[in-house]
Order: sequence, then structure tokens, then C-alpha cells
Amino acid sequence: MKQKIFSSLDAAVADFPDGARIMFGGFGGAGFPQQSDSSVVPQGASKRFTAISNNCGTREGELGIMFKNGQVRHVVAAFPGPHSNYFQERYAKGEVTCELVPQGILCERMRAAAAGLLGFYTTVGVGTEVANARKSA
Repeated sequence: MKQKIFSSLDAAVADFPDGARIMFGGFGGAGFPQQSDSSVVPQGASKRFTAISNNCGTREGELGIMFKNGQVRHVVAAFPGPHSNYFQERYAKGEVTCELVPQGILCERMRAAAAGLLGFYTTVGVGTEVANARKSA
């Protein structure tokens, strides 16, 4: 069984593989695990990872530094945020992709994954232009 208790945060993130999916808690700056940010960024073990978070950082905070360093390739978020400068720059250049998910659905996806469920169905978006475009793609 894999070790789940670590002596430091640096040790916990040391084996994050390139392309890992990492979920960050918090709602904007409130509750965001800033220490994880400071461990993942300098060690550089996580490059081109998928970030799952409520938002995409604010200026130099939360996920902002990871976007600045080009460590995030894809983000799943409910609200990128008006001050997510580095995310917005990378997104505009096509260097990062974003899956926008309604906040309640994002929470339910997290809960379902934690419970071992592979998926669930919701009618959010059914019959909309976005959903119809996906069918034809």
C-alpha cells in the first residue's frame, strides 16, 4: 500500500508525475492551501498538470503562480475569476484549456469521485447550443 502520511508537504508532492490531476480546495483565496502552491511550484515535479479548483487564481495568489510558470495545461473550474491574470494570458495564447463547470456540479463530481462513482447524469445544459454543438462534433 502506498504511503499516505508524509513528514512534510515537500515529501507529499515529490512524486507527482508529469500530467497529474491535482485538486485544490478553497473558494477564491479563502481556504486555498497556499502551502501546496509553495511546494509544487519550486520543485517543478508537476508540469503540465490538470488543476481542479473553484477558480484560476488571483494575480500572484492561489493557482496564479502555477499558471505564470506554465505548470498547468488544463483547468476544471467553476469561475476563472476577474483577477486570474496569468490564466487569462495563457488561455488567450492557447497554452491552457479550461472546462467550465457549474459550481454545484463541480462539487458533486468531486463527491462522486470520492465515493468511487465513475460518473452521474445531470440535465444542466441539455438542449442548449453548447450541448448541441458537442453532439455534432
